[in-house]
Amino acid sequence: MRQDVLDARDIEASQKKQQVPTELPVNDEPDRVKLVDKQYFMRKEFEVKDPMAKELIDSTVHQFSLNEAQERAFRIVANHAVQSCGEHLKMYLGGMAGTGKSQVIKALTHFFSERKESYRFMCMAPTGSAAALIGGSTYHSMLGFRTKDGSESLSTLMQVRAKLQNVEYIFLDEVSMVDCSSLYKICAKMC
Repeated sequence: MRQDVLDARDIEASQKKQQVPTELPVNDEPDRVKLVDKQYFMRKEFEVKDPMAKELIDSTVHQFSLNEAQERAFRIVANHAVQSCGEHLKMYLGGMAGTGKSQVIKALTHFFSERKESYRFMCMAPTGSAAALIGGSTYHSMLGFRTKDGSESLSTLMQVRAKLQNVEYIFLDEVSMVDCSSLYKICAKMC
């Protein structure tokens, strides 16, 4: 069953990859962090040109009743996914409890599913309860954190590599529940 899901993701990914144009330049300075305000994303190059994609984005915003801040976060990711620019999107979505961060993730889950691009993203959380609320898995399960001493078998590493193949967006919900050491280990697994 698990292998069937991975195989289906690979097939879907290989079919879609051939259709994806690169419209924006690749970042020449990958180690630089650029803090931007919302006006940065109102520039022409962030406009969605495909009318079907624009309609899906607009209908998802309406369907999930996203407020202004949620809509902005959703559109940043959705527009980036549609344009497939060469630059990786590194984004932190923060806020107090109940501000709707998980709602944005649910809207993005729907968006990618409707585009038949579920293979491009993965949802994780530190606990099973938090993961279930967003339709994801624990980061322990997804990234193969199974032993207390940190050792990993070759088969575990291969499973993690298979899960991450073609994944372009990773959502880690309830990040405030993740300690620094675990966050470092998560980052190390994905590099």
